[in-house]
Amino acid sequence: MTFRFTRAAVLGLLTTLAAVGFTAAASAQSVSLGTDSIGGISNTVGSAVAKVVSQHSDLKVRVRAYGGPEIWLPQLDEGKIDFGAHFAATAWLSYKKVDTKVQTPNLRLVRAGAATVPLGFMVRADSDIKSVADLKGRRVAGGYGSHPIMRRLSEGVLKAYGIEMSDVKLVPVPAALDGAKAVQDGRADAAWYAVFAPTTREMHSKIGVRFLPIEFTPDRLKIARQVIFPGMVPVIMPINLPFAPKGTGLAGYEFYVIASSHTADAAVTKMAETLWTNEAELVKVHANLRGFKNGAAVSSVATIPYHKAAIEFYKSKNAWNAEAEAHNKALMN
Repeated sequence: MTFRFTRAAVLGLLTTLAAVGFTAAASAQSVSLGTDSIGGISNTVGSAVAKVVSQHSDLKVRVRAYGGPEIWLPQLDEGKIDFGAHFAATAWLSYKKVDTKVQTPNLRLVRAGAATVPLGFMVRADSDIKSVADLKGRRVAGGYGSHPIMRRLSEGVLKAYGIEMSDVKLVPVPAALDGAKAVQDGRADAAWYAVFAPTTREMHSKIGVRFLPIEFTPDRLKIARQVIFPGMVPVIMPINLPFAPKGTGLAGYEFYVIASSHTADAAVTKMAETLWTNEAELVKVHANLRGFKNGAAVSSVATIPYHKAAIEFYKSKNAWNAEAEAHNKALMN
């Protein structure tokens, strides 16, 4: 059998194929997601979220890495970026303009992830300091001029234990890593740091370190939330490490996927829906995503209001209740 194609038939076929291609391209919406520099937790989590959403929906998420949140959060607030990924504390500081020149009143929450990054005071393993209460009169790294949330965390936990900064010998450092180095060099007895930071393991192999347990009684947690920020939560070590045994009480805060009031409702709905549907895959991508379970998506301690499209989605999943509605209205006001 012989097929003969006329010029008109060929042109018609090409037109049809072009139309199909255009329709497919039009159905795949491209959005941007801001994070900090490559290698940091913000970029790691943001990249994982982008990968899962891009693979399982027609929302193609492009990650944009910046030098820090104060660079990209204003762009998100203005609608120049569609989404972002960062800690609850960072979102709150910017939303409320605390310890920063940046104010982002248009930030909106898409989904929360339970706290999975334990933080606390690190000391040498052979130190006679056994409790946060023992830090009174000791050399404590602080100041954190380049890392204000670290200052709020360390000073807030001390205050929760009834210790003022005048009660310790302050060792001024610009950032968290500098505080850890001060402990390593013997210039400080304690410094606020992250348990899972690569530097922690390196320091333990060199000098031996351990983290002081933080016992958050109701009164201490109340003080911590007043002094540090409202989203402060207790974290219990989920695994056993030589410098932080399983079950050790520490401090932490949630991680957010955020948008702005400018972000399209359809894009927010698709983001929330895809992350919800693919929960099992999401939590396996990286250790810092262990907290991204559906039960944590609607946070009881949210520090910025939810996007209206996200609220409607969670209502459809019966995850949004009267308490969440009241809390969200308070944040809006």
